[in-house]
Amino acid sequence: MACQRCGTPPPRCGLGLFYCEVGILAKTYTDRLKDPRWQQKRLFIFARDSWKCRFCGRSEKTLCVHHLYYLGHIEPWDAPDCSLITLCEDCHGRTDEQFSDFIDAVREYAFLKHALNGLTKNIETQPFNKQKSLQIDCLIYLMENMQDAIKQNVGSCAEIS
Repeated sequence: MACQRCGTPPPRCGLGLFYCEVGILAKTYTDRLKDPRWQQKRLFIFARDSWKCRFCGRSEKTLCVHHLYYLGHIEPWDAPDCSLITLCEDCHGRTDEQFSDFIDAVREYAFLKHALNGLTKNIETQPFNKQKSLQIDCLIYLMENMQDAIKQNVGSCAEIS
């Protein structure tokens, strides 16, 4: 997170609020989740997941968007779509082993997909050389691992875009 006024990463005060170096109050994480850009992203993720919990399939419970992983200091609405999943409020609070295994498998798939997308974009922009050859080998390795994750078919995580 960065100060909206000066763009510098703020230190944290004792009250849990964020201040930039010049003392301007920055938004808390809870405030940022009220931002229209996050609300738009939430609705997109709900629609992508057919307005159902990806773990239990229920749609009648209150739905939440769960971050499978976080990428440094980016805003919630800038998170890659593959790092977000729809869960109902009951599943969002679960900690049992079956649920943990599901989240781990989906997280692994999302990490692989994120890495694959980045590597593909990098390969497309480079002339062919030894480095590009190594990146293509890495790409093949990632694709094979993604296929293994898909074969495990945990909660239809392969459908996550």
